[in-house]
Parts: sequence; structure tokens; C-alpha cells
Amino acid sequence: ESEKNLSHYGRCWIYPNAYVCGNAFVTENATVHDTSQVMDNAVISGNARVSGNATISGQVRIKDGAFVYGKVRIFGNAIITNDAVIGKTAVISGNAHIGQHAVVLSQNEYAVIEHIGLRSHPVITAYRGYFNNIYIIAGNFNGTIDEFQMLTRKLPCSPKVKRVYKYMIKSIKASIAAYKSE
Repeated sequence: ESEKNLSHYGRCWIYPNAYVCGNAFVTENATVHDTSQVMDNAVISGNARVSGNATISGQVRIKDGAFVYGKVRIFGNAIITNDAVIGKTAVISGNAHIGQHAVVLSQNEYAVIEHIGLRSHPVITAYRGYFNNIYIIAGNFNGTIDEFQMLTRKLPCSPKVKRVYKYMIKSIKASIAAYKSE
């Protein structure tokens, strides 16, 4: 829309036919390509790349080498980071935090769980990654679902909360496994 949407520092760029408007901002070495639209207060930074016909809106942050392509829609307060790949027809929303090793190609390949009982994990995001592994970002935790499961067994919490974690993990595994990437 105007110069205020593109930083004057780094090698960032908004290519012809791409549209960045409102308070959205492209900075550092990030690029926006094709007919992608970035709007509202979204920020594309680091070495992130948005291409295809992607629509990014809300308070979204795409950074640190993340690659978004296709007819993707990302909105809300989502954070896409650490070389994550979000493509094809994925729809990411809410407080999702998708990071390292992510390969999310549809909305069936991630889940966000909020308010299950512990302040240390107010938002838990599970997503498909390389080799169809499932990864979790929750509070300061960032690793595989199996590592998260081991961590939750050691938490100083009530048996009821431990059961909630156990069934949540089982449900995530079943749900995401049902939609294996092609």
C-alpha cells in the first residue's frame, strides 16, 4: 500500500502483484511474492517468505526462515517460525505457534489446545513435522510429542490433570495421524 509497509533496512521486498496494507510490515530479509496479501498488523521478518495466493492477517508473526505458500490463510495471533513450512490449503488461526520441523499442508495437520489446567502450558500447539512426526510447542517446551508425554508424566500436578494430558496426547496422535501427508 505504501512505503510504511516495507522496512528500509535489510533485503526485504514486496514483489509486484503482492499486496501489503494496513499496519502490516515486511522487514529484515523477508519477502512477499505472487498474489499474496499481508494485512492488519501482521509482520513478516527474518528470512521468511510468503508466496502463492496466501492471505496473512490479524496479529500474525511469520519469521526466522518460515516458508508460507499456496492458498494458505493465517490469521489471529498465530506465530510461524524456525523454518516451518505451511502450504497448500492450510488454515492456521487463533494462538497457534508452529515452529521447527513443521510441514503443515492442511488444517488437519495441527491442533491448538488452550486452558487445560496448568499455567506453564496455557496454549499447546501440536503439528505435523518432517517424516510425519508430531511436534509440540507449549510454554518453554519445544519438541516431539513423545518427549512432551514424558515431561507431563513428571509434572507436579494432580492425577486428574495428568489424565487430561494423557488423553489429550492420545487424541492429538490419533487426529493428526489420520491425515498423513501425501
